[in-house]
Amino acid sequence: MEKLRYWALACALVTMMSGTAFADEHFAEIPKVKAKKSFFGSSYSIYATIKSSDKDCNHYVNWWEAVSEDGKLLYRFVLSHPHSREQPFNRGGSTKSINDDTVFYVRAHMHPFGYSNKGMKGSVKAGFEPVEISEGFAANLANEGELSAYCDASKDK
Repeated sequence: MEKLRYWALACALVTMMSGTAFADEHFAEIPKVKAKKSFFGSSYSIYATIKSSDKDCNHYVNWWEAVSEDGKLLYRFVLSHPHSREQPFNRGGSTKSINDDTVFYVRAHMHPFGYSNKGMKGSVKAGFEPVEISEGFAANLANEGELSAYCDASKDK
């Protein structure tokens, strides 16, 4: 009976660990977004918090982007190195492609795996909520706009 109990416990642990390990092996998500009108001019600042399984230049978030509801690229922030020692991390920039009422998605792209389906959706005016982004949504954007040209692992501090 004791052996059966240990066997059942071992099977449960292996199942839990393998499910978690495979599911989280290459993840990227955007748990938080802040967007506001910039102090100067007509641009808007967007700041994204990114949580990911960055390891090295062969496995890292190489950009995050803001995408309209109809799949147009509104803004992209390119990352040139992994953030394995800084998790989660925040990065932001400004764009003139949105206004207070523009509803858009914010999502991360993990090199070499592609877009994450865990993102945020909202607007400057309404704020942002977590969403599951459908697989294949605006996948063509992976080949458009500014893209990562190189990765510098020495900056992963």
